[in-house]
Amino acid sequence: GNDSKLSKGKIAGYRNFTNKLWNISRFILTGVENVKSVENVKPVTLADKWILSRFDTVVAEVTKHLEKFEFSQAGEKLRDFTWNEFADWYLEIAKVQKNDKGDDQTDRVLLYILERLLVLWHPFMPFVTEQIWKQFETNEMLMVHSWPEVSGFVDEQVEKDFEVVKNVIVSIRNVRAEYGVKPSEYITVIVTGEDLDVIDNAKEFICCLARIEKLEIDSSASKPENAASIALGNIVVFIPLADLIDPAKEKERLEKELKETEVYLDSLEKKLANDEFVSNAPKEVVNGIRDKKEEAGQKCKTILDQLNNL
Repeated sequence: GNDSKLSKGKIAGYRNFTNKLWNISRFILTGVENVKSVENVKPVTLADKWILSRFDTVVAEVTKHLEKFEFSQAGEKLRDFTWNEFADWYLEIAKVQKNDKGDDQTDRVLLYILERLLVLWHPFMPFVTEQIWKQFETNEMLMVHSWPEVSGFVDEQVEKDFEVVKNVIVSIRNVRAEYGVKPSEYITVIVTGEDLDVIDNAKEFICCLARIEKLEIDSSASKPENAASIALGNIVVFIPLADLIDPAKEKERLEKELKETEVYLDSLEKKLANDEFVSNAPKEVVNGIRDKKEEAGQKCKTILDQLNNL
């Protein structure tokens, strides 16, 4: 709702999102048996229930923003859902579900959301959405399509359960990156703690998205030797590292990185301890140094945790 500079960078961002929406649509429309309008769906899996719950929420929020002429907020909500939740999560899970279930339920969910998502985006990008809509089996233009309505899929517990699954996958990916495990390499993961049913129900796509060869779910499991440990509320994830890295070489690398980070952190602390510098330097410069100090401190903590796991 504010005046803003229409820079080349912003236009490039709009172009990138347009490409993203086009590719999302192409993936869905070329992967289903029949491209058609879907009036209703019955979610089966946790991922189905989650994406439909999130979509219902987005429909309600975007509609409310548009009715109040809050176009920027409506666009932000739509972009976040389309790129982060629908594309980055559900589409990846859909690939697993379509191979696993052997029916068209996932296709129906994809078509149901895509049709209504195109309607929501139409006021912002009419030409692209109308072109995509031509692939549906209908003579009606998207321009006069009825506006999506909330369909009663909102479920807070489902969203909480799926957030647990997302956190597990993201945490495992982070550990893989921290220890330099190749994307092509499959690993063993042990999950313990309480309320493990949600992990067990999502086992197939957790393994696929986190590149897991063997996933053990055991409420009484203890931490193996040389394993990374991740605490996520009532759940703890162990990732054995013995077969993935050379502990001696990894320890040497981490100790070197820790020493360099500590030297850097010390230099930042000395700057902030200089009262004359803090008083005379621009506020944004001082705040930037404080942010860097916090980041360096967190990095030291992360490295120490990694060393303790070896």
